Amino acid sequence: MVVKAKVIVVDSFGAIVQLASSVKALCPLRHMSEFEIAKPRKKFQVGIELVFRVLGGKSKRITVTHKKTLVKSKLDILSSSADATEGLVTHGWITKIEDHGCFVRFYNGEVAVKRFMNQDISGDALTQLKCEALLFVTFNKEKDAFEAKYKNVATLYKGKGISFMFGDADVTQNAFQYFGLKPEQAPLLIIQTKDGQKYLKANIEPDQIESWVKDYKEGLLKPFIRSEPIPEVNNEPVKVVVRDSLQDVVFNSGKNVLLEFYAPWCGHCKSLAPILDEVAISFEKDPNVLIAKFDATANDVPSDTFDVQGFPTMYFKSASGKLSQFEGDRTKEGIINFIETNRDDKPSQSTSAKTESTKSESVDEDVKDEL
Repeated sequence: MVVKAKVIVVDSFGAIVQLASSVKALCPLRHMSEFEIAKPRKKFQVGIELVFRVLGGKSKRITVTHKKTLVKSKLDILSSSADATEGLVTHGWITKIEDHGCFVRFYNGEVAVKRFMNQDISGDALTQLKCEALLFVTFNKEKDAFEAKYKNVATLYKGKGISFMFGDADVTQNAFQYFGLKPEQAPLLIIQTKDGQKYLKANIEPDQIESWVKDYKEGLLKPFIRSEPIPEVNNEPVKVVVRDSLQDVVFNSGKNVLLEFYAPWCGHCKSLAPILDEVAISFEKDPNVLIAKFDATANDVPSDTFDVQGFPTMYFKSASGKLSQFEGDRTKEGIINFIETNRDDKPSQSTSAKTESTKSESVDEDVKDEL
């Protein structure tokens, strides 16, 4: 049900809107926009009328959404578990992936588990499961052309460590954002391993599925690594690092590098930003220290090297290559003290040259003394 409603309250939790003289509804923060917003009052203003879609009502509380994809969608909203019939296509998002399947939350608060189409949930099957294959196609145009062939491949690899999932590209935009991909790349087949590596085939044809999965199993495919372009200009105090420049800037630079992993929407990261600027300016004349930042929402983090579970996360790589996670005070003084304590500068060429010159002069003096 799509309705017009007036905004009467805006707060950090979302907005309260008035549908009729005595009927109010809650628009949660995550439903105020397609993407997460840090300042709700900039998006909604008290007194304006907006279009909403009713998600449902529990305990006499009505919940609505202002997400455009949901307001304009012709799919039904799942209002109770009883409505979850086989073959139903509705809106939802994946909240957790386990070996036996994935947990899906629907927009009215209902939760379900989607089983993988070629895996049992016995202990033996779970221990052998190594990766998931996810095929995204537009159901109302391509489902029939892909489904049979995809199921055949899933059956072919039953018990061989791959589980297969089938999703509608039109209602899984969050998945594309998660992988850093674009909807126009569908039909899209992704294989993701337990260690986080991803392999993908964009604009795949039904007849290519079997051969592409075979190439993956035989180790013929290169993993997909998401990276922003290396910036052409990088002259701010805190240097920008992307996945494609991580090795050169951090590990091969021979410098002491403090690297922040951040998310643009993270409030704590925004608070830390001016502090890191001050730290970077403090070391501006020190050629052996570099302060850098890495957008972990737009670049793949190498999970075998960095453990990034939240934002901000900071790591320090010393000049000699020692890597440690920063866990001190996020103040200018605390960060500077951590860097000074953990740095281990390599001798510069000029210092080495002076040392060699001193040694040479010493030898010459010894020879003169002997003569």
